[in-house]
Amino acid sequence: MRAVATFVDATRHFAPMPQLNSERLNSDGVLVSVLPGAFAEADAIEDVVVRPLGAADGVAIHPMRSLVEPQTITNRVGATRELSSGAFYFPLAAFADLPLDVICIGRNGNERLRIDVADLDALTFQR
Repeated sequence: MRAVATFVDATRHFAPMPQLNSERLNSDGVLVSVLPGAFAEADAIEDVVVRPLGAADGVAIHPMRSLVEPQTITNRVGATRELSSGAFYFPLAAFADLPLDVICIGRNGNERLRIDVADLDALTFQR
């Protein structure tokens, strides 16, 4: 996505395409994007942490940068809820050892998502 955005931006400005390498393309690390779920169960996101399996109690990897914004959701009958969505940026190393848990910290509770190698089989990684 970064390569496409860089190309489009350079073209739009009639500027030469900058040299891109893996370090520059991965400078933001891994982005975990969180949006509210179904109306009845949705919660406002406050933070996201990554927790390696077997980590000591209280140990988690926090994002290097995050952006949480208010978001209003509406159901079919027009009722609204004031929640939030967020973008959480982690260093690549946070996802180096799988499996691990990604924990979404919401206003009303936490939601744990386990990520394993099998979840990423469809993706191709180049190191």
